[in-house]
Amino acid sequence: MNAEPTTQSLPELIEEVRPSVYALCYRLVGSVEDAEDLTQETFIRVMDAFDRFEWRSSFRTWALRIATNVCYTFLQSVRKRREVVLPDPFVTAEPFDDAVAAERDADGDRQSMEYSFVCVLQELTPLQRLVVVLRDVLGWSVQETAEALDSEPAAVKNAHSRARKHLKARKKKGRTVPPAHPSAQELMLRFADTQVKADVEACMSLYRNDAEVYLFPSQKIAGKAAIREFHQRLAELPPRLFVGVRLNGNLGAACYHPTPDGKLARTGVVMLEAVNEFWRSGAHIGRAFWAMQPEHMTTIPTPTEMDQPSEVTSAFVL
Repeated sequence: MNAEPTTQSLPELIEEVRPSVYALCYRLVGSVEDAEDLTQETFIRVMDAFDRFEWRSSFRTWALRIATNVCYTFLQSVRKRREVVLPDPFVTAEPFDDAVAAERDADGDRQSMEYSFVCVLQELTPLQRLVVVLRDVLGWSVQETAEALDSEPAAVKNAHSRARKHLKARKKKGRTVPPAHPSAQELMLRFADTQVKADVEACMSLYRNDAEVYLFPSQKIAGKAAIREFHQRLAELPPRLFVGVRLNGNLGAACYHPTPDGKLARTGVVMLEAVNEFWRSGAHIGRAFWAMQPEHMTTIPTPTEMDQPSEVTSAFVL
């Protein structure tokens, strides 16, 4: 069924679908800068082809198809020249809020904009990544997905099956806690407290047995023994304060250490994936994501340096 032509101007149509196109590009490429460039490239193509658009679908669907092809070409070229690294995790929340407000996931969930999901997507092949996003996030049919990718339905089904198996294997047992849930905030508070007190054993009690720690841009630490060694190194110079911040729609925290001149300097950013386990109470850490180099924290909306508060009643403040 053809869509009804609209009376909106092309600039109005573009601004209306821009959040959805940006969200699609970010999910697929995992880079804020690349997602912005690919979004711009998509709309250049949209403007060039708009006079030939026949309204056989909605403008939004048409624009997303163009974005799909732009991203697929990009992913195929990128895969040849660089290893897969962690996606850009630490950006202000507004682009993600806009995207989610404009476009809910097919299952009504916000999960596909969360960092852990985007991380796992980067482990898939370009085709698998595209199929998962188009089928499971946007809710497109096999036929629609095949047409968008200029592929056959059988190839789409095969790629989708392989991708789903990988995603299932990577999913932590238990239920991921929504970032706004009190138990997720409580977990961040307890984690920050263990860091400030340099209490490695208390910190380790917050981790699941199958937990993983990721250090931006590409290091992964798996297993509690290796994670304990990581936190033992951190405990040699404990931080003074953690300041909460929304990252990728998640609750994260900027880490601050004291400086020789009596101030606090931002030295890292951490984001926790909180998981409720059915066999014990409270949320525990399934994955922790750290960025510790200044160049990886440029988009964090907290000060790089601040005065030390006269009184600190909590290791974590929102």
